[in-house]
Order: sequence, then structure tokens, then C-alpha cells
Amino acid sequence: MEFGIVSGSSDPKTQQARVKRGVEYFSSIKPLVDPDLQVTIPRAMLVLSGGGKSEPSEAANMYSYALSLGVKPDDIIVEFKSMNTEENIQFSLKKIKSLGYLKPTFNMGITFTICTSEFHLRRATIIAIANLSPYGKVQSLGSPDGDIPKGKKDGELMFTFYYLNSLLDQCRVPIEEEK
Repeated sequence: MEFGIVSGSSDPKTQQARVKRGVEYFSSIKPLVDPDLQVTIPRAMLVLSGGGKSEPSEAANMYSYALSLGVKPDDIIVEFKSMNTEENIQFSLKKIKSLGYLKPTFNMGITFTICTSEFHLRRATIIAIANLSPYGKVQSLGSPDGDIPKGKKDGELMFTFYYLNSLLDQCRVPIEEEK
């Protein structure tokens, strides 16, 4: 099973670019069809994640856009509460778990594809690996950036280094000094 997690954005154009890229990828994953049982088993779910500070939420806007692109409502999971990248990942995982997709018998072959803007991809991928790798493979997919102010790109890069260093600090094993 594959989950395409699309991160929200307060900018409507960025939201649409991310959803469009996520839907393009999602559409390439075909369901498993069993002709003997006459059943179609989905192999992918699109997870739209974003609360935002206004109504409707980022996820609600992305949901409407995904439907307009032809995604069926049953193929979408919506997470409305997250306010930042880390919450996008954590709350999406919580929602996926609550729907029963990550039970031990279902964990074989789980893939999480993080879909966000190119400038935001490094940070989102690092956060995703830290939170999702115990449950399956993590990969990332970038959408076009558009005109991102230089300061915003620099801020993303600084946060990426900070977050990566904090993850490395958690992994370091203290070495006892020789006496």
C-alpha cells in the first residue's frame, strides 16, 4: 500500500501545485484487480494534510481540488488539524493508523510518498524519515516552486540543517573516555 501525503500551504497556488503533482503520481499507481473474486483492491491513498489559520482549511481546499482532478472521494484521506510540516507528517500517520492501515499484517510493502514544494522537500523528507521510517519506505516528490522569496528558501535550508543536527544528536552514542 502506498500513501501519498500532500502538505498544505497557506498559498492557494502552492496548494494546487502540490495537489496536482500528488494526483499525477497517485494516478500512476494502478489498483490490484482480482478477476476471480471480482474485486478491486486499492494500492494507494492520497492523504491531504493541512489545517491552516482560516476556513476552509488547507486540506478542505486541497480535497476540492483533488476531486476536480478526478480523484474519487474513497481514495482520499483528509487531515485537518496540522499547522506545520512536522504536524502534517505526524497527524497524517495518526489518521492512517486510526483507519486501520498500519496493522501488523498490513505493514508489508508500505510506502509513504511526501509531496511538497521543491524548496521545502529536504526538510519535509527529513521529518518524514524520522517519523515514518519505522512503518515503511519513505520517498519524496517535489512540485514546482514558483516565485519563492530568497529569504524563505534560506530559512528552509537553515531549518533543515538544524533539524538534521538534532536528529543526529539523538542518534549519537556517548563514548566513555578512557581513564
